[in-house]
Amino acid sequence: MNATDDPDHEADRRLLILPTVVPAMRDVRFRCVTSGPCGCLAVSSVGEVYSWGGEDGHLGHDEPAGGTVVDGLAGVRVRSVGLGSAIAGPVFAAVTEQGSLYTWGSFLYEDDGPSGIGYPASETDGRYVHVPRQVILSGVCVRSVALGYRVSLILADDSRLFSCGADLDGVLGHGTEEEEVVRPKQIESLQGVRVCGVAVDSTNALALTVDGRVYAWGCGPHTGHGIPMGGNNVLLPTLVEALENERVSMVAAGGSHACAVTEAGALFTWGDAGWFGSLGHGDESAQRTPRRVEALRGCRIATAAIGDCHTLLADENGSVYGFGLSSRLGFGTVSHESQFTPKRIPNLKLWLG
Repeated sequence: MNATDDPDHEADRRLLILPTVVPAMRDVRFRCVTSGPCGCLAVSSVGEVYSWGGEDGHLGHDEPAGGTVVDGLAGVRVRSVGLGSAIAGPVFAAVTEQGSLYTWGSFLYEDDGPSGIGYPASETDGRYVHVPRQVILSGVCVRSVALGYRVSLILADDSRLFSCGADLDGVLGHGTEEEEVVRPKQIESLQGVRVCGVAVDSTNALALTVDGRVYAWGCGPHTGHGIPMGGNNVLLPTLVEALENERVSMVAAGGSHACAVTEAGALFTWGDAGWFGSLGHGDESAQRTPRRVEALRGCRIATAAIGDCHTLLADENGSVYGFGLSSRLGFGTVSHESQFTPKRIPNLKLWLG
């Protein structure tokens, strides 16, 4: 019986409206965590990968209802993880401390193209890869991976950037909107550019260089290049001119907006529309080019993360702030009210060591 067929299922569900410790992992120290609609991944301080929240064998265990630690990565020390999605379900990734890339999760249906998992379904036993499988990247030591909707960006230690998946809106960065790339392919236009960070979602992608510059491509209005709604997509990585006088230290991408944090601690946001105030500028207006969040002047921001309708960030002291859809921000509300400017989340501190 499926959970949705159980008459007691709805009664057993809890909506958590305040930050809450996961009891089963209370005594585990984690170095990073990522989440999405179909599951969560976390890496412990000793390189073990934990997963929870998914179904149908998506979590990387030998059995669909397996334990918390991902069995398929037993004995492998992982330094970072990623989570994306496809029509048929989620796609997960893990980068080991030795620079190998493992992926697992779902392929798309036969007529819908690749999911960004990095190898063809014909090499596996079915639509799902239940246990992590290594992606073959000859001569490449992987530094990090970013996953979006049907797309993966893979950054190598030597600054080369690869992508695979479905080229929706030109998000693969190869100069086309129709190409399907099953195995990772290098983005040639960034050859010689020293990329140190990447971010991607369903329609926009970002690359950060070691000297603090930002390249963006994909759906035109989401890229920060000043393109109006209905304008052309950006098919190749292109320097974001509005950030040329800033030295950016990190970037993040969401479904329809993006953000950048500078070395000086300023936060810039942009996108097609600030749904529920997710851009932090006091309204829901679109922002076609990066704009500084003025309410955070005097506060040095260290890191940020974004979803479809909200943005979370932490300052250099670990204090956490949020804006956007209030029910997703940990303020203790279940309403669909908007938080249009940054507000501190009480009783929550991040360790930024």
